[in-house]
Amino acid sequence: MYNFIFTTFGYSWWPISHWSPEWVGAIGTIVTIYYTIRYYNKDRKVRFLLMLTPDYSTKQDGIIVEGNKIQTIRLDGFNDSLTPAMFMYVGYYLRPNLMLDFIIMRLNVFVENVSMPERIRDWCIKLRDKITPGSIQEVKDIFSTDKYITVKSFERIPTVEISFRDIIGGVNSLLKIDNRNRKRLLKGKKVKIEFVFQKHDGTKYRTALMVDKECLERNK
Repeated sequence: MYNFIFTTFGYSWWPISHWSPEWVGAIGTIVTIYYTIRYYNKDRKVRFLLMLTPDYSTKQDGIIVEGNKIQTIRLDGFNDSLTPAMFMYVGYYLRPNLMLDFIIMRLNVFVENVSMPERIRDWCIKLRDKITPGSIQEVKDIFSTDKYITVKSFERIPTVEISFRDIIGGVNSLLKIDNRNRKRLLKGKKVKIEFVFQKHDGTKYRTALMVDKECLERNK
């Protein structure tokens, strides 16, 4: 009985007793690779903020009054990562239903993962862009849509400022081929306009603006 217990739970039974320096080195390498990938996956923080500029008017007595129309939309971004990156503004689209939007975002998470094999990442990028609803309406001559801009670590991404009237025109074009969001507006519900920036590795970042039918008609 004592021999069985000693043989089963004794030191010689555990694999650690047979570990060689090569095994220890291999495990150390695996742990290092794991934490390196984890670090770089976490150190990819990018933030985008959306600000609305109202239409101001000045009365005769010099008082500036804020109007009920939106003049421009300002998109500000920040590279909060320790590593420099390249970004470009690619346009906007109307957010689809929850299931399709979830799939798009999950594919984008796979694209962002640096440990993902390149072939799988390329496949995820193509599928994500293919199922994104509608054609992204690009705003020309605002932000170099054919060139990436390099942004250093902890620096601001160049501001994008867009006329809201131009956006309304693009949204109306998208609504012609988007039955879901067109019906939402007719029912008095809001729709989301997703503004998109893309990183050089294919990762996309979004910031949204919610509008209703009244807002679209008021700002024509």
